[in-house]
Parts: sequence; C-alpha cells; structure tokens
Amino acid sequence: MFHLFFVNDNYYFFFRLHQLLCERLLKMFQQSLRLIEQEIRELNENNAQRNRQPSVAALLRLSNRRKLIKKKKTNHFLFFF
Repeated sequence: MFHLFFVNDNYYFFFRLHQLLCERLLKMFQQSLRLIEQEIRELNENNAQRNRQPSVAALLRLSNRRKLIKKKKTNHFLFFF
C-alpha cells in the first residue's frame, strides 16, 4: 500500500533521517545478534576444554577495574614529578 502526500523540505528531511536511523539501528541489532552467537560458540568451545563457568565480566568484555584504577593513579602520580 502506497500513500502519496506532499510536504515541504523539513518534513522530507525528517522522514529521511528517520529512515536512515531505523536502517542503522536494524543493522546494529542484527550485528549484535551475530556477535552474541559467535561469543556463545566460542564460550562453548572454551568450556568444553576447561569445565569452568565464565565470569560475568568476561562475558560483557569488561576490564578489571582494580588494574585500571592502579594504572591511572600511578600515571597521575608520576605526572606531578
């Protein structure tokens, strides 16, 4: 079904940008699903090798906060000298 309506440039730009945003969000969603499937496959392969549950931080690809804080403190400390 197709509807034709006439609008000025502002509405056209709005609808065009909305369409671009929706397309990009859809692509990002599809890519995230592919990445999740890949992560699950890799984790299953790794868990088969070692019977250990992965940590939540490893699943979310988070860095170790303690190491990050220590590095930042030492860099700032050395900066003052």
